[in-house]
Amino acid sequence: MKESALLNVVIRELHRAAVGHFVRQNVAAFRIRDARTGDRFLRCGVKGQADLWGVVHGWHVEIEVKTPKGRQSESQAAWEEKIRSHGGLYFICDRVDRLDRIDPRTGPRKTKLGRYSIEEIIAILRGLPQRERMDGWETHSQR
Repeated sequence: MKESALLNVVIRELHRAAVGHFVRQNVAAFRIRDARTGDRFLRCGVKGQADLWGVVHGWHVEIEVKTPKGRQSESQAAWEEKIRSHGGLYFICDRVDRLDRIDPRTGPRKTKLGRYSIEEIIAILRGLPQRERMDGWETHSQR
């Protein structure tokens, strides 16, 4: 399965499971031709950021999708370290398994490559405790 096809399955399964809120993050760079101002180079996103970003019970979660043989780039590894060092959760998803194959006694298990199936990630996310809201902070809707 190609990475783009696996990503579509992961997005579908996250929405079906209704755990948190996830959005697709794109990283792109392209040249814009403009007769008045000349050519400009435009970047979107941050190099290395994960494919999916989400919030689950107040937790910042990022999911990078790779094929089983796909490798994480140096910039992606640096992004993972940045997210984890600030208390966020970062997963590499490389396969789709059936939830009924997860042993209920031991729970989801990390492969030796540190990768998970989307079903294992969903099981972990469902088990996250609710993070407390910070008192004294207002949201835009509360102003």
